[in-house]
Amino acid sequence: MNISFDQSKRRFIQEYGDVKFEKLCQKVKDSNALVKLTGLTVNKGLPPIATDFLLSANSIFYVASKFDMAVSVMAALIMLNIWNEKVNSLYQLISVQHLNVVTQQIAARWI
Repeated sequence: MNISFDQSKRRFIQEYGDVKFEKLCQKVKDSNALVKLTGLTVNKGLPPIATDFLLSANSIFYVASKFDMAVSVMAALIMLNIWNEKVNSLYQLISVQHLNVVTQQIAARWI
């Protein structure tokens, strides 16, 4: 996707391991939050902002129950990545440059 996503993914895997990353990916992919966010985007024709991805990710029980900012941020980045592949690639609502900005805005929450 982009450098910020790749850096965050590497950092997450370094700290938590591949298994937790893959589990988090699966939880995000299977979530109603992702369906709701992509549905709203398609219906309204408006791209979500960084806060939308963070709020959606934190509405996933698995993510919220961890009380861990790294998990929340990585879940939001995974959600953004999936949204980009499934929605933005089709409707082209935001440019690659804007996508990088949103990614950086999300990743910046991980202190």
